[in-house]
Amino acid sequence: LFIRLDGDSTVSTDPPALNCVDGQNCYDGHSGVDIWMPRGVPMLATAPGKIVWAQFEVGLDSCPTGYPPNGDLGIVIIDHNNGYYSAYLHLDPPLAVEVGQVVATGDTIGYNGDSGCASVTHLHYEIRKDAYYFDQKNSWVVDPYGWWGRTTDPIKEMRNASSVWLWKSSDLIDDGDNGFERYYGPQWERLAEGYGGDAWSAPAVEEGGQGRHTTLWVPELPEQGQYDLQVYVPQVDGAVDQAIYEVYVKQPGGTAKKYSFTVNQDSIYNSFFTIGTLNLPRGANCAVFLRDVVPAGTNGSRVVYDAIRFVGAGTRLDKNEVVPKTHNLEVMPNQPNPLGLEANSSGTYFVLRLRQPEKVKIEISNILGQKIKTLYPGVLSAGEARIYWNGKGAYNETLPRGVYIYTVSAGREKLSKKLVLIR
Repeated sequence: LFIRLDGDSTVSTDPPALNCVDGQNCYDGHSGVDIWMPRGVPMLATAPGKIVWAQFEVGLDSCPTGYPPNGDLGIVIIDHNNGYYSAYLHLDPPLAVEVGQVVATGDTIGYNGDSGCASVTHLHYEIRKDAYYFDQKNSWVVDPYGWWGRTTDPIKEMRNASSVWLWKSSDLIDDGDNGFERYYGPQWERLAEGYGGDAWSAPAVEEGGQGRHTTLWVPELPEQGQYDLQVYVPQVDGAVDQAIYEVYVKQPGGTAKKYSFTVNQDSIYNSFFTIGTLNLPRGANCAVFLRDVVPAGTNGSRVVYDAIRFVGAGTRLDKNEVVPKTHNLEVMPNQPNPLGLEANSSGTYFVLRLRQPEKVKIEISNILGQKIKTLYPGVLSAGEARIYWNGKGAYNETLPRGVYIYTVSAGREKLSKKLVLIR
């Protein structure tokens, strides 16, 4: 039985490993998340810690699907000193770390490959709880994206552990942020419009059909209380009039209570609007799912996925705090990113676009939110601009490797993105 992380089963038979649900790969006993990417991409440490495993293990005679292994399996495991261990499998030689080495968030630990039992290059990523070694019968693995089912977490039966959301988030989550997950689907379309300059859409499927496109938002709320759940939907031709946002709220026993809100994505767009008010716990203890499955009789052909935010129900936003219907600022990924990957590259360019002239400021902070550099390019003309940063701090000091956040301000608008610094 294959169970979604919200507790609803998606497949009740034993599917072939390479065609679980129309192109997805799953099989019983697979204890991690497989993330496809090209060979040689640097693998970065999820969080600070110490290397407790870094070696190539002798491969199996035969892999679970019957094909022979690609030599020895490259594995790195990090102890994060909080009961959690992150494991990275199928790495190509050479590994970039050794046992006992201390790493920071974003440090390169190895390179993506297909070593061991892998038919294509990909990262097999695991989070293990309380022990780092592998146990096929009673796995130490937990799901780092949490368990949102209305029944008990299946992992609890193994080691009396629980899957919890482990990523830093916020009360406003855009697609691409830490608090957002977009799951595999064959017909995702990225849109060049929406909150932050982009959004996603997928073909709608009527109830009873096989949905293939799902997103998940998990906020990190500062305190318990009543919150308005607000969604942002750009204007998209063919947007459905019955998109179903499912909200799962963690209960004291570890199960979740489900609420559903049906939203007409074709009636209000290009601004945030409230779809419901809920009493929510503090921290990362609620999740919002949006799928491509819609009720029978729905008008429109596409489900649209963009930003959401949680606003305290007693908080009134003035007109200047509501996202304008037309954004002046658009921020693209910095180039290059990761910074320092190219041998002759010591800096990066922040790339932005303005619809009209505006005074711009760029603030760069570390993962703890500590400001380390501010750039003042001044008033920029309409159009695309590229702002250079040499990769150093306010006092021209060399910065440690890791993940950084940069926030671009233009008038009343602010947009943030992540960059990775590799030395």
